[in-house]
Order: sequence, then structure tokens, then C-alpha cells
Amino acid sequence: IDLGDIRRTVATSGSVRPLITVEVGSQVSGQIQEIYVDFNSPVTQGQLLALIDPQSFESRVLQSRADFRVASSNVVVQKANIDRAKANLRRARLEYERAEPLSKKGTLSIAELDTSLAAYESAKADVTMAEAQHVNALASQDQRKASLESAEIDLERTKIRSPINGVVIERAVDQGQ
Repeated sequence: IDLGDIRRTVATSGSVRPLITVEVGSQVSGQIQEIYVDFNSPVTQGQLLALIDPQSFESRVLQSRADFRVASSNVVVQKANIDRAKANLRRARLEYERAEPLSKKGTLSIAELDTSLAAYESAKADVTMAEAQHVNALASQDQRKASLESAEIDLERTKIRSPINGVVIERAVDQGQ
């Protein structure tokens, strides 16, 4: 009788299969610029696995940022147009209010009173139009902001990350594809 470790060996044949298989892909298309892991590489959740060439996505973000800045400045311009239209309305109202009693006294013709009234009503319409254009500019700004956020999301999606902790068991792409 000898003193020692007892070992039991089991021999089997077949394939080893993972308990959970997760296929990792991209939500955007493009050329694979870098691959950071290979077969049998252990990965952690959130780890960068590959990078799709981000150049076109970066330029889309820059374009969207510029569009958003233009839309934002247009909102300011439209707000200034409202202020200008309101100032013109005040002036036209005052002119009409001065013209009305003069017309009743006979020192101002009916035609001049009508012209003053038309200018006043036109100024009211200008205020309404300026306010509508301001609302339109705000909507355009919201559209540009959404477009910018979408472009930023697509840029972030050029970075392919691991959704779970695990081991890479297959790679279907190579750098440059």
C-alpha cells in the first residue's frame, strides 16, 4: 500500500459547445479598421472588440453640428424679427390713433386714414407671420438636434463592444473587410 493522490480520468469524444452563444455584430456598415481580439480571447462586458472606419460617421457628426448651429442662430434671428414686427406694430398703431381724431376733425383725408389703418393691420399680420416663422425655426432646430444625436449614435456604433463576459469562439471578419 502506497500513500498518494487518487486520480480518476474520464475520456470522451465529441465537440465542446458553449453554454450561451452570443453573436456580436454591427448596427452600422463600413470597413473594419481594427480588430482587437482573436479566437479564444477572453473578453469582458463593454470591451472594445473591433472598430469600423469612423471617418464618414465623424464627418456626418460635424455636418449635423453645423446644421444645428445654423438652426439655433435662425431661432435667434426669428425672435429678433418678432421684436421688430412688434415695434412696427406699435408705431403703426400710434400713427392710426393719431390719424383717427384728425380725420374726424376734417384735417386729415379719409384716404390718409385708410392708409394708416391698412399699415396698422399689415403690421399686425407681420407680427403673426414673424411668430409663425419663429415656431418654424424652433421646429427646425429640434429636427437638427435629433439629426445630430442620431449621427453621434451612429459614430459610437462604429465601436463594436462585447455585450457579455466570455471567450471569443468564432470570428467571421478580418481587418479591411
